[in-house]
Amino acid sequence: MKNAQPRNAELSAPSNGVNATTTPAAISLTARQSRVLHALEGTAGWITREAVDRIAGASNGPEVIRQLRDRFDLSKHLHLVCERVQAFDRDGLPCNPGRYRLTPEGRAKLAEKGVAYLHQPQANTTAARRKTVQALAALRNLSATLEG
Repeated sequence: MKNAQPRNAELSAPSNGVNATTTPAAISLTARQSRVLHALEGTAGWITREAVDRIAGASNGPEVIRQLRDRFDLSKHLHLVCERVQAFDRDGLPCNPGRYRLTPEGRAKLAEKGVAYLHQPQANTTAARRKTVQALAALRNLSATLEG
């Protein structure tokens, strides 16, 4: 197969010295993984799949979540959970979007592994702030949709 895509999604977002997060255990994360992990660590609440896509900067949020689960041995039922919620899409049809949350047990497991977010250079702060605002707006919209 000449045109087969690489199976490893990390190839599309290579880690480099500018955007990588490094832990004491010498674990290097891609920029996408770093942004999503930082967002998960920064909230006790839920982050929608759409918000994860925006934070990661790509439309493969579930894959980034899978990579984080694999990298840090996080259980999808205990540490980094996904919940499907009932909502309505823009056409008024019922749908079940997913949302993610890092549980207290997941936070403890990351702490055991020595995972700590290292801030990215100042040059990335504006983009990160914009993506955070977009993610929070998406959460507010989902919350409003769920409430009625």
